Amino acid sequence: MSLGPQGYVRDGRYKASVGIETTGAVPATDTWEVFHKTVTITSAAAATAVSVLSDAVVGTGRKVFLQGFIGRVNGATNWATTATVKIQDTNGTPVDFVTAAVAALTGNSRVVPGTANVTLENAYANGTGGTLSKGLQLKGDANGTGSDLIVTVWGIIVPS
Repeated sequence: MSLGPQGYVRDGRYKASVGIETTGAVPATDTWEVFHKTVTITSAAAATAVSVLSDAVVGTGRKVFLQGFIGRVNGATNWATTATVKIQDTNGTPVDFVTAAVAALTGNSRVVPGTANVTLENAYANGTGGTLSKGLQLKGDANGTGSDLIVTVWGIIVPS
């Protein structure tokens, strides 16, 4: 077995930066992909999910593992009315990765792992990942008020 660089970009995702040479053909679904995406959610429309990765981008038989995130309230207005904002998968009953309570979403604040009022859910903290073949989204529990929230997430999509 030999290792070597094989990175390239496809659909906004980075193909694995390290490849494994095999003796046979490797199905496309066997590749790991790295993702890095920045999205913005407005408080006034927080109850409407903002797509981070679509189901089609994740692909059949693969799942998302979040490896990190950083959020920023892009302005001086604290979030209100909305109780929580979540990074979650797109399943009908979503698997949550991160839950940020509105108390963490104050004007011009940064939201990172370890920030008060931010819960790292099992899918992220325990590395269990999301639902098979489902994408990733950012969603609040209700519409509210406050400056836009900009969130950058990164992780991997792997065959399962």
